[in-house]
Amino acid sequence: MKKFTAFILTISVLIASLATCAGAAYEKDVNVAYIRIAKQLVESVDVSKISDDASFKVDTDEYNGYKLEDTDKDGVLDSFKSIDKISGIIKAYCPFELSGILCNFSTNFLRKGKISSAFYRIDISDGLHLKDADSKAKEVADDVKAKAKSQREMVTLVNQWLVDNVSYATDYNDFIAPYDCKEAYGALCEHKAVSIGYTLAFNMILKKLGIPVVNVTGHTADTDADHSWNEVYVDEQWLFVDVAFDDLKADGYSDEDKKAHQQDCLMLTKDQFYNSSKVVSETDNVVEKAKDIFYKNCVDDEANELKSKGLFSGDSTGFRLDDGLTRAEMAVMLARVNGGTQEIEKNSEYYACKCVFTDVPDWAKPYVGYCADKGLINGIGDNLYGSDNKANKLDFLTVILRANGVTDGYDYNTSDVKAVELGYLSLERAAFPELSRGDAANITYNILQIRIM
Repeated sequence: MKKFTAFILTISVLIASLATCAGAAYEKDVNVAYIRIAKQLVESVDVSKISDDASFKVDTDEYNGYKLEDTDKDGVLDSFKSIDKISGIIKAYCPFELSGILCNFSTNFLRKGKISSAFYRIDISDGLHLKDADSKAKEVADDVKAKAKSQREMVTLVNQWLVDNVSYATDYNDFIAPYDCKEAYGALCEHKAVSIGYTLAFNMILKKLGIPVVNVTGHTADTDADHSWNEVYVDEQWLFVDVAFDDLKADGYSDEDKKAHQQDCLMLTKDQFYNSSKVVSETDNVVEKAKDIFYKNCVDDEANELKSKGLFSGDSTGFRLDDGLTRAEMAVMLARVNGGTQEIEKNSEYYACKCVFTDVPDWAKPYVGYCADKGLINGIGDNLYGSDNKANKLDFLTVILRANGVTDGYDYNTSDVKAVELGYLSLERAAFPELSRGDAANITYNILQIRIM
């Protein structure tokens, strides 16, 4: 019997401090706190630090005094609600199976609904197994990287490696430890797994290759059995991969049939995948939340759609979706969203003269002047616009709401709440105050879709 060990990360979290944007309304939203806790826990996992006894602690600053909505009448945190929300996000992103997330807390009863501390702990089923799986995943990834000429080819080779080297576990008695079949370890090291094992192994290898990937859980359409698969970001779009269904070794197929069907569920669009009628989608959309937290700048397809309509552009290096947006760039985008492109082109000198700010470069003056003339933007004082300053999410949302004629029911500090209410912005994106060009593209695309509807 192999030694079964526990790999534990203990995080003490001051929920209130997780908000870094002073004044933003969503800094006090308990759901935003859960999103940030999930991201912090994920980023604290360092497989290289697993020791022989497979346990270690990660300590962070202690945070106090956050008003939680998931409380009973005595102000006691309902830890099951918070754990469910946090663990769902983590399981959709991480390449390891959790045995659980625990929450310990104490409550200050003098101020109802306040907690004095909250401790969240990730329990990973077997730390040494995770370390072994991680090592094997790197070995496979290095081999794939040496052979492949594109990300699409990398995904194909990883799928093929798992199909060739893993057998679907039809009998748990085949395992020394039955739980192994539900881990990446079972697929990568013991070469037997059920669907979640395939899914986590695929995730682990793809992350080594730097390719965005998430885990999806649902049910089979015919038997309603639990099932897992992946979504992967390739060719500027999210595509579906179901390695377990691609591996037909457990179903008595001939070698010829196996070969013919090994790529039936490889890099399919959403419609192609669900029209196959093999699986049904998850019900609570946790995967989309995970994408908006960990891969929020994977919006090339949306950026391309905006580019085709003259609403977004990049430079010789591409869209630069990971970069921030300067206030000058924000004015250009705002003018385009407001339908001012042709008007600016016809009256460029007029709008350049309307730019009274002294720090605006010549290329941006017509756009800044246009936005100022329409009452869409303000300066920062002393005849300065702050052209080179990085815009934050509240800056962008405030001006984008104005451009769409939304003037009531919010102020600068609550523009994020209004944007989420209108469908311009997801709660997951609202949880982080910084603004990327990817965020700007996503918000603009959402507005465009709402207009079409």
